Amino acid sequence: MRVELDLPDWVDERHIRVHAGIELVAEKLSFEKSWRVKKDRCTRCGKCCQGLDDTHIYPVVNGECIHLEKIKEGVYNCKIALYHSRACGFDPRIKIAKGECPITYERG
Repeated sequence: MRVELDLPDWVDERHIRVHAGIELVAEKLSFEKSWRVKKDRCTRCGKCCQGLDDTHIYPVVNGECIHLEKIKEGVYNCKIALYHSRACGFDPRIKIAKGECPITYERG
């Protein structure tokens, strides 16, 4: 899918993110010249909601967000997915950088 937008000049000073539901699809950070576009869909492995500490916005039990629901082995859902705050810290890039998430982005 190709999307073209004419945005005002002032947005060049801001981060721009495109989501499909809660899933980050593309982003252009204010200090970067090009976009990063997601190559892979989320596998729902749940790793982004595991290994958390008590500074997480939602309650954490044994390192997992209480809203993480195991569907079957290796497949999880967020019980509040579309309703969770962006402040929940759901940012797969941190787990990607650590090699804990299989999602990849390419420069557009």
